Order: sequence, then C-alpha cells, then structure tokens
Amino acid sequence: MAKNVHFSTFLAYFFMHVILYCMIRNKGEIKVHFIGVGGAGMSVLAKTLIKKGFLVSGSDIKRSALVKELEDLGLNFLGGHAKENVINSDVIVYSSAIKDDNVELAFAKRLNKAIYSRAELLDLVLKSYKISVGIAGSHGKTTATCMLASALDYLNLSTLSLMGGNSVTMGNFKFSRSNKSAISEICEFDKNLKRITVTYPVVLNVDSDHLDTYKTIDSLADEFYAYLKRGKVAFINQDDARLNSYKGKKVTFGINSNADYTAKNVRLVDGKAIFSAYEKGRFLSEISLNVYGECNVYNALSVIAVLRKVYKVKANLLSEAIKSFKGVKRRFEEASIIPNKKVIFDYCHHPTEIASTIKTSKKLFGEVLYVFEPHTYSRTKLLYNDFLKVFKGENVIIYKTYPAREKYVKLGSSKTLATDLNALHFSKITELKRYLESSSIKTVVIMGAGELYDKLNKKKDR
Repeated sequence: MAKNVHFSTFLAYFFMHVILYCMIRNKGEIKVHFIGVGGAGMSVLAKTLIKKGFLVSGSDIKRSALVKELEDLGLNFLGGHAKENVINSDVIVYSSAIKDDNVELAFAKRLNKAIYSRAELLDLVLKSYKISVGIAGSHGKTTATCMLASALDYLNLSTLSLMGGNSVTMGNFKFSRSNKSAISEICEFDKNLKRITVTYPVVLNVDSDHLDTYKTIDSLADEFYAYLKRGKVAFINQDDARLNSYKGKKVTFGINSNADYTAKNVRLVDGKAIFSAYEKGRFLSEISLNVYGECNVYNALSVIAVLRKVYKVKANLLSEAIKSFKGVKRRFEEASIIPNKKVIFDYCHHPTEIASTIKTSKKLFGEVLYVFEPHTYSRTKLLYNDFLKVFKGENVIIYKTYPAREKYVKLGSSKTLATDLNALHFSKITELKRYLESSSIKTVVIMGAGELYDKLNKKKDR
C-alpha cells in the first residue's frame, strides 16, 4: 500500500510539471477528464484546455446548456458518472460538488491517476501566465471580473479571462493564445483560496459567508489575508473594515477613505452610477457605468486600479473601457416572462447583497414585490437574523430552499423563514407564477442563486 501511495504522489508531481509545460507552450498531448464538467467553474477550465489542444472528456448528471457548448468546442461528453470514464485519462479534475465516494473519483484513486481539484488546476493555469489577476471577495467578484474582462477586450489587450458568471457580451470565457496575461474570479468556497496564488490578488470585501466552512468571520478574513500576501502586489478595498489594516505591499481603492484610487461626486442617474475617478488625489476620468447600483462603484474602482497599475492603461482610455461593460446575466437582469410586469432577476443570496438590491430597486421602481429563494439550509440558518432584518417591512415571497449539497434542516428552511417574516411561501413554480401574474404590484425582483431563474425562464435544457 505504501508503495502505491508513493507512486501516486510521484505521478501527480510529474504530471503537474508536464501540464504546466504544455500550457506554457500551447501543446496539449494529454488526456484530461473533468468529473462534473457542467459546473460554471469547471466549464471555463475545460474550455481553456480544449483551446490549448488538450484531449478533454467530461461527465455530469445531465447534458446542460454548458455541456452542449463544450461539446461544440470539442469536449468528449461521456454522460453520467461511471468508473470506466476515467480509465483512459492521464489527469482527473473534480469540482467541490464531487464527494469522495463518487464512483469516478474513487476509481481514479485506485488507479493512481494524477488527480486535481478544480482550484488546483485553476492555480496551474494561472501560474502558466506571466501576469495573473485573481478577483476575490464576499460580494461583487463576478461583476468585477466580467467588468475587467470587458475593459481588456475593448482595449485589445490579449488576456485569458475566466469568469464565474456570464457577461452579457462575452459569456464566461475569453481565450488568448498569448501567455502574457490571465484574469480569473477566485471563489473562497470550500477553502479554495488557499490553493491559489496569483501575481496580483484583488479582494473587494470580507463578509460573513461560507461560515459552514470557515466557522468564524475571523478565520475567513485570515484566509483572504493569506491569499493577498502570496501575491506580488495586493489590491484591496480600503473602505472595508476587515481589509483596511492589511500591511503588505498594496494598492488601495475606496470612496470614503484616503485610498490610492477614489471616487468623488458619486451620483445615480436612472439607477446607474456616475463619478469622478482620482488616482492619488489627481483627477483621472469621469466614469459612467452601464450597470445598476451604487455598489458597482467599488467594482469599477478595483478595475481602474488594475488597469492603471498592472496594464498601464492611459487615463483617457478608462471611461470608454469601463463603459463597454454591459452587465452580467442574473445580476439585475430584466426579463419579459410575465405579461404587464417588469421582472428583474438578481443573483443576490446574502443579506448584504439583498440589502443593496432592495435599495436600488426601490429607487428605480418604487413599490416592489420581492421573491427570495434561500440558498442552502446552512447559510439560511447561519444568517437567519440578518435575513429577517433585511426583509422586514418588505413585500416578500419565500420560495422553497435550494438545497445544493445539503439535507433538510428545519431551522434553516424556507418555510420557517416565511413563517417568521409573515410572508407567503411557495414550493411549486406554477403556483408562484400564478400569484405573480395576479399581483397588483407591477415590479417583481426575484433573488437567489438557485433554480428559479431557469425554471421561470423555462430553460428546459438545464
């Protein structure tokens, strides 16, 4: 047994360097199999390896829209999970959603395959580029990453862009054959932060989230700090109470502090922010955002800081580069799904994000009916009092909990939350839609990171 373990370790170490070499040289004579290839984070890595010439296969419980997109690019989709799927592959990649008892992962271990988590492969991809930017934080990282990707694309700066959500204009992926630069969203879930090192780490904020993994906010903050320290230069939100004391080499941005990059004269016009951007007290540019919400000023400042310090973009190019960003799907996205109703979908599922969405929607539309789909029992239980506070006094409907990987917990259930909010509760999509159609309130904002978006949009291929 010890001999097999030693051989497995050697094999993994060997393939790590072979893969890294292949990525750098854009040669991909290696077979890589993705377990759970249909996930958002997995799909962008699969796309990257396919584009670089690797022989890529994948499995998942269903052939989703993302899987079909990958097949069009060249993925060999093998269907559902089965141990024979891994036999002919050199390298196995698995997502955080895949458990140790997964039939493919367990068999790959028996075969002493080189096995990588999604975060470990992402780390290898980013390290194969001379410049890497990783945008992290409790809120806003998808939007900020997509905004940066859009700006770089507008400026014709050749960059690999890996996004955690779908940009309205670019999707979740932009490939470049140049090995100069790569950017990626970095998620803290499942302690993925500790597996990733980038040249220029960005942290937008630190809030109470994923505490089922980190247990305390201090432990989460420590993980963000460690991530920042591994980089060459850290980019941080100086206004954030848990980031402003960071002592390493840093570039700062903020609105209410004496940061390197600041926004002044911030105002909202039809819900979209306009502000004057400054660099160390010197005026840079007037910035007009194409996305809703004052919170996006911080995202834009982080992008401006990276564009200036990492990519050396001239001040006169910033305005149009930032304005090129048209938004992210499911981030305050309007949809025509109910007659005579304005329906907005927003991915927010944390109380801080929800508060921001409520503030923006009220300013824009006045009276609003909110629909909230709680995301996992553990998150709902941990943040229960915050959910009660943020929804207090609002017209809110609670839809059944999206459980993801979890089993039922009464104290974190949607029914319990609805009862304590004195709110309506629905568990069937037909009943929810019927109620929304009959409501006298003309604007509906649907919040959550679960299945409601696809169900109400009738996306049958998901």
